[in-house]
Amino acid sequence: MFNKKSTWIIFVLIGVFCTIGAYKIFPKAFPILNISLDMSRLDALEKASNLTKEFNDEKYSLDFVVTSATSTPKLSVKVDGKRFSNLNIQKKQLSFSGTQKSPKWSFKQIKVGNLLFGHAKKFSFDEENKILSGVRKYINILTSNKFNTLSEEELDGCILIIKESEKHRLKPPSKEKNILATLIQQAESGDQEAIERLKEMISVNYVHQLTSDEIR
Repeated sequence: MFNKKSTWIIFVLIGVFCTIGAYKIFPKAFPILNISLDMSRLDALEKASNLTKEFNDEKYSLDFVVTSATSTPKLSVKVDGKRFSNLNIQKKQLSFSGTQKSPKWSFKQIKVGNLLFGHAKKFSFDEENKILSGVRKYINILTSNKFNTLSEEELDGCILIIKESEKHRLKPPSKEKNILATLIQQAESGDQEAIERLKEMISVNYVHQLTSDEIR
């Protein structure tokens, strides 16, 4: 297993998810994973080492969550007790969930390479009845598509998105942080400008493409 180039993506993502303990979990619990990384083994190990150092702080903690025999296992990352991202583990595939939308990108979905951090749930706005349909607690949450390959640029993009999620999660309540909740309230009160803005923000086409300059 450990001589395969495909194995090293696991260790890089563990670096992102900031815990040495996970090195013990993955090789034993998930030997069936077959995720390929477009990076040499040495480069991957160096990146994992750097990321582990970057996230090596007592404020970070990691939960390994399995709610039932049929549920998707996940590594859930917390900072100061607040969850800001999950790494979901499926057979031969991974995905991210629970990632916060960020004002840095105007609360848009984020695309990097073939990865899309999209709306966690579908939403629609009924203009006749002035009501938003969808599970509102997910309005500010992103979930990625499943993947079994990852380029170095995609990996670096994931790290950037996760770090922005952390920043936004830790911000104290503010007008900027609560912009979506405020927008929903205004739209449901009949504010036409707010309705149009909300419809734009919940659209599947409301996407920001990360550039190489942003990722560096």
